[in-house]
Amino acid sequence: MKNSILLLIITIFCSCSRLVAPPDKRHSEILKISDKSVSEQQALILYNLENGTVDCSKLSSLATSKKNPLNQWIKIQYIANCNTSQGKLQSLFDSRDDLKEWVKQDLYNLVIKKSDNIDSKVEAYSLLTKYLKTQDEKVRNIKAAIGLAKKSNRSLSKLKSMLIDISPLYNQDINASNIFTIAKDFHRNRKFKKARTLYKKIIKSQTTSLKEKVLAWDKLRFSYKLDRDKESYRKETRKLVLFLRSIKNDDYAREMNAKFSNILARIYWTKGNLTRAKRVIRDVLILKEIPLKHKINSYYHLAGIHADRRQHSRAVHYYKKAYQTIEDDHEHKEAILWNVGWHYYKRKKYQQAINWFNNYIPKEGESPQFRFTYWKAISYKKLGNKDKFKEVMSSLRSQDPYGFYGQMAHVDSVALQPINSDTKSHEFKADALSWSIYLNNFDLAHKIVDHTKDIDLLEFYHAEYFDKLIFKYFSFDYEKRKEILKESPLYAYPLAYKADFIKSNLSKNVPTELLMAIARQESAFNKYARSPADAFGLLQLIPIRAKELSKRYKIPFKNYNDLYSPETNIALSSKLLDQLMRRQKKNFIHFVASYNAGETPINRWKKSFKKLSDMEFIEEIPYSETRKYVKLVARNILVYKRLLSDKEFHITKNFFRGGYK
Repeated sequence: MKNSILLLIITIFCSCSRLVAPPDKRHSEILKISDKSVSEQQALILYNLENGTVDCSKLSSLATSKKNPLNQWIKIQYIANCNTSQGKLQSLFDSRDDLKEWVKQDLYNLVIKKSDNIDSKVEAYSLLTKYLKTQDEKVRNIKAAIGLAKKSNRSLSKLKSMLIDISPLYNQDINASNIFTIAKDFHRNRKFKKARTLYKKIIKSQTTSLKEKVLAWDKLRFSYKLDRDKESYRKETRKLVLFLRSIKNDDYAREMNAKFSNILARIYWTKGNLTRAKRVIRDVLILKEIPLKHKINSYYHLAGIHADRRQHSRAVHYYKKAYQTIEDDHEHKEAILWNVGWHYYKRKKYQQAINWFNNYIPKEGESPQFRFTYWKAISYKKLGNKDKFKEVMSSLRSQDPYGFYGQMAHVDSVALQPINSDTKSHEFKADALSWSIYLNNFDLAHKIVDHTKDIDLLEFYHAEYFDKLIFKYFSFDYEKRKEILKESPLYAYPLAYKADFIKSNLSKNVPTELLMAIARQESAFNKYARSPADAFGLLQLIPIRAKELSKRYKIPFKNYNDLYSPETNIALSSKLLDQLMRRQKKNFIHFVASYNAGETPINRWKKSFKKLSDMEFIEEIPYSETRKYVKLVARNILVYKRLLSDKEFHITKNFFRGGYK
């Protein structure tokens, strides 16, 4: 036995001095090889370690070898799994500045778990904090350090200061300089009553500046929206508007009046009180010297209100007025142009619609809005010009092969082809990332990626760092993204958490591709995602809804932090989608829109738009966010259906009525 260990050590140390890359062959094949190379020897040791079989003699030899790029991480695993002295652990901790950044988190966890040195454990807790993902994890970590320091009568001042930096709500000394920060942290932790008490103090204070009052009031009113108290949200928004109107001869007050008046008008509009909404906007338009963007917003919203009241001539009048007011650019410029063309389409003035759609010019580097192209084609069809219709639709299919309109151009036409779900193999190099990917240790791979420059899409993909992969993809301009999609759509639509989606789906009605489609849109597969509207995790559930579902379906759930667990999030979301599908009679548009905006407005739209085709219904959804959301989830589900299928399939006109399954 001693001779075999000695032979292994000699083999490793006598190999070439360069760093070792993982072997080409996979694990199952490695186990069958009798005459192993150095890299295969190392791979076998690490493969066994990852699967719970530890050979401390071999691991020790590998930990001291500088040829494996994971050697520092291996050293930590050796100390963690083998009977080593406290001295070795302390020595490694003392020399932590010499370690690579991506191994330090494992070291600090090891010190916390195994060290007998209280000072080192407390220090490790402090150092670990910056590597943790959520505020809750960081708070629990520092509290553990404080508890340990208390028991040993050590100073707490530094730790308490860290706790306040992480979560200001723990600051007992509230004063004018920190009250807003503390209020925001109560707000962030969904302790809305305490947050509101502090916001109101800021608003009522005689020493608070106007800008500080507005910031606090904005947070105050929004806290009611997050708490699903719509009436208080409306009342506080109105109070803020009335307060701003009471201030004369102040440019900032005038601008904020215009901003929040438009928000108030949208609140009334959402509630169906169109007369009140219109009155609020007209009060904005009589203001003098308001910024142009707010004036355009007012015309834009006023047009939308008239459209909701079926006052089409007035609607197009204000859309055109908004379009004429734009001097350079505006966030609603393309939407305004679209709405004029759409107005003519709905009035069956198809040639005028085409003329307006032709005014659209994509911004350089940005994705074109293919709805102009799609509805231009439909307008040609309505005019009886079938050749032009087919020509434009054919062009759309080739220009937008994975987009919503490009795929919808296949309805009752050319079949959609399956998408190859393979991508290039990872080119294993003599680096730490290659070894972590080879071992399927994706937690380690993520740490390495986080501290490595110039990571390419293929490395993100094979490291299964899906949210960063998607954001990396979207960091490129439109032309570059087109090239990437040609190489592999998996860079934009990864099959992330596939096993979790299958295992944790508690509904027989909700297909896997639908869950993946929604998660792709909601969080880009970031399990730690948290939205400004306080939705959490992969499928962006809100805590109130999660609590209801948990109670009803006996799914374990304590608080919003549980929604960061993919299993919990998928389980709860699958039951929510199941509910919505049944209540909305499996109509894709209706239940997907309900997932985004709630069922109340959807039920109202169903009555208003019942004579429209499905595609027309989507374009008529008044909420721009929900309208866009339905399109993107429809796009995603088709892409994932194609990725998960090995056969072509046709989209028929009943796609939104159950044909998506």
